[in-house]
Amino acid sequence: MTAVYKRELRSYFTSMVGYVFIAILIFFVGIYFMAYNLFGGYPSFGYVLLSCTIIFMVAVPILTMRSMAEDRRGKTDQLLLTSPVSLTGIVLGKYLAMVTVLLVPILLICFCPLIIAMNGSATLTADYAAILAFFCMGCVYIAVGMFVSALTESQIIAAVGTFAALLVLYLWTDLVSFLPDSLAQLLSSFDFQGVLDNFAYYSVFDLGGLLLYLSMAAVFVFLTVQVLQRRKGITSAATTAVVLAIAVVVNLVVGQLPSDLVERDISDNSLYTVSDTSVDYLSALERDVELVVLASEDTTDQRITKFLHNYAALSGHLSLSFVDPVEHPSALTEYEADQNTVVVRCADTGRQRVVPFSDILVADLMSYYTYGTYTYSEFDAEGQLTSAVDYVTSDNSHILYLAENHGESALGGSVTDAISKANLSTSTVSLLLDNGVPDDCSLLVFNQPQTDLSAGEAQMVRDYLEGGGQVMILLTRTDLANFNAILADYGLAMAQGYIGDTARYYAQYGRFYFSATLSASSPITAQFGDDDLTLIYGAHGMTQCDPVRDTITVTPFMTTTESGYSDAGGQTGTYILGAQAEEETDGGTARLTVFTTESVVDQSILTFNPSMVNLDIFLNAATSGMEDISAISIPAKSLEITYNTVLNPGMWSTLYLAVIPLGVLIGGLAYWIKRRKL
Repeated sequence: MTAVYKRELRSYFTSMVGYVFIAILIFFVGIYFMAYNLFGGYPSFGYVLLSCTIIFMVAVPILTMRSMAEDRRGKTDQLLLTSPVSLTGIVLGKYLAMVTVLLVPILLICFCPLIIAMNGSATLTADYAAILAFFCMGCVYIAVGMFVSALTESQIIAAVGTFAALLVLYLWTDLVSFLPDSLAQLLSSFDFQGVLDNFAYYSVFDLGGLLLYLSMAAVFVFLTVQVLQRRKGITSAATTAVVLAIAVVVNLVVGQLPSDLVERDISDNSLYTVSDTSVDYLSALERDVELVVLASEDTTDQRITKFLHNYAALSGHLSLSFVDPVEHPSALTEYEADQNTVVVRCADTGRQRVVPFSDILVADLMSYYTYGTYTYSEFDAEGQLTSAVDYVTSDNSHILYLAENHGESALGGSVTDAISKANLSTSTVSLLLDNGVPDDCSLLVFNQPQTDLSAGEAQMVRDYLEGGGQVMILLTRTDLANFNAILADYGLAMAQGYIGDTARYYAQYGRFYFSATLSASSPITAQFGDDDLTLIYGAHGMTQCDPVRDTITVTPFMTTTESGYSDAGGQTGTYILGAQAEEETDGGTARLTVFTTESVVDQSILTFNPSMVNLDIFLNAATSGMEDISAISIPAKSLEITYNTVLNPGMWSTLYLAVIPLGVLIGGLAYWIKRRKL
């Protein structure tokens, strides 16, 4: 086999075939590399490979058309049968020689991700895994081309036949879609393009896909041997049938396995990996929960499908099923949900929550309105699912009431999403129209009121607190007398003016934009360390005073440093920005939580500064004292793409579009002419 391998490999470089193959592949990869990565700034090389698979239909026939057809045309195939080398060894030698030729441009392509990394962010793990898959796909196509070449004496027919076979493989998904659903689902296990999609687009290491590539390459090498042997009879036919059956059955079985068994997450943001928070939570799950996807699995975004399989595999109490509403129209009525949703329900509690796909893959509407195309900014599968599972398995419910009629501001989308994930329901209340605080109120919130409470409303709030209620006030004005009086009753006095901090401020904005000091002694902020930053602006301050009752204790959890500064008179010192007053009553523990800044719920801060812990502090304060709330907070994973600015893109483009391809062709031509003269 070694002698055949060396002879065949030498033949590709003593003729122009090998050089042309290498030049074509490098040139077309260079075109897409230039467009996507060098000038487009896209950080992933996988898209280049996805675009280049069509080039195999042109390049592979050039490489493989003479591999077997030339021997048949020259009648040298008879010598193969009488050679001391086994026919299998001869075929393998020829095949490995062509694979080695393919390996040359693949090795040159391997420098492309490094060029991207030199100029900014890159996804090296996913890129090199995609290159591996691209190489394996090429190996399969070479095996197909060699098999076709063994069927004919004409190199032209071999090239055209290989092109046709590869075209069928390229269009495989579209072609099988015309077949009955059951058959199409089985044949989808042989989707070569889909395997590369997994590596290059979805950033998963597809073990089943690699098995498909390797097994199909082996099958076509085996079929080539069978064709060359020209043996007929029951034994030969049976052997071929058994080999084909084994390959088909193995790949069908592997293709139907859940993605969590055959795929590994290699995305740069661990898109399909479930966090330790959810893993720990699900490992302690005691009630059975159904995850019912009201959509066809084939048409569901693969990112959602892959994550669902990984998620459901973490607990024996989770079951996952897909119900296609087109085939089962009554499913929408049965589950009381719309199409393209995940229904999470628990029979023990009778609870159900519906999670729309749009809450899992969050669309960037600004991109749609600006460019007319849908892009996705966040992937929130884990947060939505864990919150839903926590809700349906819990026997408790909490309602957060938002007070109105005082010019209160509405909570932003990030805040309401976080409240929903914490399994808090929200409603509104008018103290005057509803005759006080509702009995089922778990937390009464005044969000940035612009007008004061009436004396009657203030008394309602006091009565609610003295009965063991919980109130949160986000106060951004200092001139609301009845609000100030309630604060004073609970040991807090509003300071005049706006507050800054000359020690922990953001230099680019000024001293009135600063990071608060978080107390380690308060359960609201105990989880945060020195590296956790907040962005506070437009803040007023508070100081402590004597409460009306000795049973009231005040715990500041968010303050300035000792270098806090007020623009009303220039007083310096430590100002309180957030505090919680508690009192044990006959009705339970009363809690009054006060923020003197809107920053903790400001949507612009939460959107453009997601690393800040403003929202976490607000959520911890809102759920304080709710012992049956799990307070699971799982942030969405960003799908935003950081584009690179490549230095000297023209130089790298020239290298892959001209220097290397032309160098290969000119060098090969010179060597070929030299040998011709000899």
